[in-house]
Amino acid sequence: MMNRILFLLLISTNGLFAQNNGDTEILIKKILSDSTYGKGELRVIMELEKDPVEDALKEMESSTEFVNPSDGAKIVISKKEKKELIRGIRSQYGKTIDGKFFNGHKWISYKYIKPYLEQSTNRVDGNRVMMITEPVYIRNGEICMIYTLHLCCDFGGQASLWFYKKEKGNWRKWIPISQGLFKRHESS
Repeated sequence: MMNRILFLLLISTNGLFAQNNGDTEILIKKILSDSTYGKGELRVIMELEKDPVEDALKEMESSTEFVNPSDGAKIVISKKEKKELIRGIRSQYGKTIDGKFFNGHKWISYKYIKPYLEQSTNRVDGNRVMMITEPVYIRNGEICMIYTLHLCCDFGGQASLWFYKKEKGNWRKWIPISQGLFKRHESS
């Protein structure tokens, strides 16, 4: 009897992860193909860097209610969900991202970002770099949270933490948690 229960648990857990892996691939491809930040060559940072992500998570820690100012969409998450989301993102720090989600994109390490961005600084088709987390899912895999850092134009860019929602089988960027634009300042 115990073996049957363990077997059923293993099968149901396996199906959940398989579904999320498919959704993860769809979401990451969607984000990487977004040309909002230009159409230049995109390289992906191999490891998730803690500091910029923690800045975004600080904005999340003080609230359980989030609203999209452009359309009024709203989500209220439980303290348990918030804890799961934050833990899910933090568990990715320092780990190399699974390459299967990034087919066709070149990788870049931190020490090469600055020279790479300085090679082509045109706003439309200049070089671009992105750091992205794997999604962290809640509510039966219908909602997830993703952090992205997009660098372009000689080291300016945007950092954002968003909820994505699955509606009628399609994922859409839904509610912002934290977002900000920045530009590198030249030293005197």
